[in-house]
Amino acid sequence: MSPTKILAIGRESPMTAEQQQLRLKEAPTALRLYLDGKIEEWWNRWDQAGVVFLVNATSIEEAQHILDGLPLHMAKVLSFDFIPLGPLKQLQVLLG
Repeated sequence: MSPTKILAIGRESPMTAEQQQLRLKEAPTALRLYLDGKIEEWWNRWDQAGVVFLVNATSIEEAQHILDGLPLHMAKVLSFDFIPLGPLKQLQVLLG
């Protein structure tokens, strides 16, 4: 069984004033990915600066490729940890 979603946990580094201007491009770019079905859900982190995306991808490489075009990621201000997700394996036991 392969993953069906990828959890992308983003962390923002401190930004210069110039990099802050990239925020104006970040939201429309992420919205485009959402409307294209690439991002299923997104949240702001409450523990630190960053964002969390639930990405419709079957591999970490595919999720990385999807998020590579985000302006803050391209500027190396936003980095991601990726966690592959899939159906609960333990439920197979119920099927015998």
